[in-house]
Amino acid sequence: GPPPMAVDFPPVMAPEALLLAQEEGTRYELARAEAEARSGLVHLDLLERLDTTHYLLHVHLDAARAETEAEAAAGLLAIRDHMGRESERALIHQRLGIVQEQCRVAHEAL
Repeated sequence: GPPPMAVDFPPVMAPEALLLAQEEGTRYELARAEAEARSGLVHLDLLERLDTTHYLLHVHLDAARAETEAEAAAGLLAIRDHMGRESERALIHQRLGIVQEQCRVAHEAL
């Protein structure tokens, strides 16, 4: 609180001065309480905002992670698909080779 007031007032002034000092003290306490409340509210607001930011960050992170996972899965599928096509192509070439060989053999036999 405020510094303690001296008590040795002249007799006539005493009650008046005491009342004034009390009023001043009350006003000071009130101002301090208001300041604390305001800073508390600001702190609360900040915490809530931080919490929201934290939440949003997590949402973004999750979305980014899901997107990356989806891209990875799509990439793997594309690779598998490509390899599938490659092996199909190889098989077709192999069969073609066999057919060509059979044609050559048949041609020679004629």
